[in-house]
Amino acid sequence: MTLNERIEIAQKLRAQGLNCSQCVAMAFPDIHNLPDEVIAKLSIGFGGGFGGQGEVCGVVSGMTIIEGFRSNGGAKDKITVYPRVSNLSEIFKSKHCSIICRELKGMTPPRPCNELILSGIEILHNFINETE
Repeated sequence: MTLNERIEIAQKLRAQGLNCSQCVAMAFPDIHNLPDEVIAKLSIGFGGGFGGQGEVCGVVSGMTIIEGFRSNGGAKDKITVYPRVSNLSEIFKSKHCSIICRELKGMTPPRPCNELILSGIEILHNFINETE
């Protein structure tokens, strides 16, 4: 899929009221290969910084979910998945100064969720293309 196709998916989902994590995770159907309702259920609890608590940004959580789908999910996969997730988090943090939802929303000016969603999709899309 192209970056523009992923962005279009996310924008439609956001317009329907889905959260940041859902928008990011659902923009990568070619990676997760799950029905929309399954990936929506899997990712819903990560919105609002982990269930609305303002912790790790839902965009970063959505990227993490997709990185997990790029593995086999076995115990040994932690060796490769953890560094990739850490790398994605650092890229996001370098662009937005934080991966914490409440910090992103409390910045001056606040980072809008829509902007963060598009940024996260671009980061992840490029990361996947670079690491495959």
